[in-house]
Amino acid sequence: MRDGVLSQVEGIAFSPDGALVYVTSSSETVDDRDIGFITIIERATRRVVGSVEIFLQAHDLALSPDGRFAYVAGGTVVTVVDTERLAVVAIVPVDAVIASIGVSPDGGLAYLTGSNYPDGFPRLLVMNTATNKVISRLPIRNDGLAGRIAVSPEGTVAVIAISGPTSRAALIDLTRFTVSADVAVGDGAFGVAIAPPPPAPPDTDTLTPTPGQPPTPAAGQACVLLTHGQFAASDRVSLSMIDPTANLLARSFDVGSSWTAPYNDWPAGIAISPDGRFAYVVVDSVGGAAGQLAVLDMATSRVTDRIAIGYRANGVVLSPDGATAYVPHAGGVVAINLVTKRLISIPIAGSPRAIAATPDGRFLYVSIAESRAVSVIDTSTRRVATTIDVGETQLGAGSLAMTPDGQSLYVTLAPGDNPDYYFNTVAVVDTNTNMVINTVAMPIGGNDAGVSVSPDGRFAYVLVSHRRWVCEPECFALPATVVVLDIAAQAVTATIPIGGFLADVVFDRGGNVAYVTNRAEGTVSVIDTVTHTVARTITVADLPSNLTVGLVSGGCTAAAGATPWPTRTPTATKTPRASTPWPTATPARTQFAVLQAGSAQVAPGGRATIAVTLHAEGGAVVGVQNDISFDERAAIAMNAHGKPACRVNPAIDKTGAFASYPVECVSRACTQMMRAIIFSFADLDPIADGSVLYTCEVEVTAGTSPGRYALALSNVMGSDAFGHRVPIDAADGAIVVPERLAGQAAAATPPAAGVTGCQLSASGYGRAGVLLLVPVALLWWRQRTRVHSGRRAGGETLSAPPRRSETRRRR
Repeated sequence: MRDGVLSQVEGIAFSPDGALVYVTSSSETVDDRDIGFITIIERATRRVVGSVEIFLQAHDLALSPDGRFAYVAGGTVVTVVDTERLAVVAIVPVDAVIASIGVSPDGGLAYLTGSNYPDGFPRLLVMNTATNKVISRLPIRNDGLAGRIAVSPEGTVAVIAISGPTSRAALIDLTRFTVSADVAVGDGAFGVAIAPPPPAPPDTDTLTPTPGQPPTPAAGQACVLLTHGQFAASDRVSLSMIDPTANLLARSFDVGSSWTAPYNDWPAGIAISPDGRFAYVVVDSVGGAAGQLAVLDMATSRVTDRIAIGYRANGVVLSPDGATAYVPHAGGVVAINLVTKRLISIPIAGSPRAIAATPDGRFLYVSIAESRAVSVIDTSTRRVATTIDVGETQLGAGSLAMTPDGQSLYVTLAPGDNPDYYFNTVAVVDTNTNMVINTVAMPIGGNDAGVSVSPDGRFAYVLVSHRRWVCEPECFALPATVVVLDIAAQAVTATIPIGGFLADVVFDRGGNVAYVTNRAEGTVSVIDTVTHTVARTITVADLPSNLTVGLVSGGCTAAAGATPWPTRTPTATKTPRASTPWPTATPARTQFAVLQAGSAQVAPGGRATIAVTLHAEGGAVVGVQNDISFDERAAIAMNAHGKPACRVNPAIDKTGAFASYPVECVSRACTQMMRAIIFSFADLDPIADGSVLYTCEVEVTAGTSPGRYALALSNVMGSDAFGHRVPIDAADGAIVVPERLAGQAAAATPPAAGVTGCQLSASGYGRAGVLLLVPVALLWWRQRTRVHSGRRAGGETLSAPPRRSETRRRR
């Protein structure tokens, strides 16, 4: 651009209010380098009101939903521009020539079209806008150059123009991150646009809250709502209601799913509108698909809307007027106008773990996983107002609970002096100063499962889902526990052992009863808050998870014409091969099962092989699923097809699948996760005790510092031939980069036998696995599997799995 005249205009975008036009231009050469510009034009006056020099080429651009940032594609970089300061704030290098860029409706992701890869295939690249890092790449199996991209308004579909020998339009399903269609178009395809959907007919029975005004109070009954999902058995999410007057399961109905396997869903949060007419369920996917907010009409028990949100959604809170929902997800919080369905992204540094709001709805508090921070968001400006340092914690800030008066916030922590890497401390934050004013040590530590404050502000219930094995030197399992904190005394006054794998806790409106979901047992424990004892246990279905209490229009019982939770038709059985008879009786149950990741010593730039071994006493495990997370510097290698370089052990006569998750970076440390599924449709024989399930090649990047890099197992679960859950604990492995390694890198070496002490975990943070048990899906008519899953706690490897003869359990 010279003297206000644009040269070679290439990209154009409008501000959210339509008042400004952003135009990219390039191809000027200064000091032997190409430069580009963003020129800002005011539509009303048709005058140039600003410009930004990009210093690199500027081909295409896209704006964040709030108009705060512009993302410019040019050459092999993405330039991020702050549109308020008119300044370049980041330059992101990528491994391709970028032609076009689009942004998801919540602003959390940017989609790039890239070409010039060695295999000749263009790719769709996904960039996390909070970290400005490319987290995933999707090859488009079509020779040619990628052109423009268009993202649908709901963020579920993208269309990419491919110019080549046969020009085509590639349709991308962003929920599954796959190419769903490939359509031939005219020669030289480059531009693309998606037509808006036709206007919806008026609906006189939808939620119409007036922002800033409290809704009409619900005339219904106070009910307990809980979500549950069949993580292994299907791709469905359900919602049930408990009548607190009788503490009985009143009704259940199907939230359903918009995805299909392998993108199985899990419930990640629930809220009910102040008028009691609608419930909002956050449905996330463990298979890589974006999440959604399902809107349920409580009168008809039907899903009336699904709003696409970001990846790794977890939790939801509503504004006091019921007009806005806030959902944390990877890279920030999305604010959803429940009337217009418009989404506004609020970027946050790090990965949000939990969310809480002040009673007046003015501030949101968001804990950051693997960081000692809680971000405070001003909902009037929808920006981070300040960040609270909650103190030393090895696993990040955990669950959050606000006192009813909004004066204090309770945060669970795993302090640095905790050798077990478990949450065992609660920090108390003064919300007036946003400073930690006290910490309370808990008598037992464990996996963070939730915290809630009673309506009268007297007690805080902290869930310790402690499903790990401890060897001192004999091995036993520590029980899951509810720790009771007296808020006035700032001290622990009681502990309530429950057992199982706890998920959430909520008090009834009067504060006389607390409800705790137990995923492993498929129950809800009803706790008397006067005596702090379990008064009743309610059996529910399919892994109960999130809880909330609120007035429900129409009450807790099913309304006339309501859609009940459907009875599922068993899948047609398949005749097994002759060598594997169909079981006619329940096989012997495994008494003790451990999945052990191997370790290897590898020099920088070298490779080795590790083995993952199943120790299953009793011989009942026929299928196993697990995740392995690892540092990208010392990682499981990828093959030529971009898949983990892993192989199933042919001796176990099973098949398997391996898939990788996108890289996630927090505080400059980048980790990646791989999922392994070992099963066989035809072979229902148990896997022999001590069998190697699979092996993986591991590699260390050149220049990696010496140290121990964990291969952390999580979401470990198994099944017998009847679909019964088989709990499996986990023992982590490691890649050890030595100070100096003589000779070549060693192959995988299991830990030496006889090392004292062990630390096993089948812990409880994060998503439950969903893809397991495909081999026994035909048998779920006998009994739906309840999955024991979780997140590992420590980084030590198990030297030798404890045997039944030397094992005792604490009673």
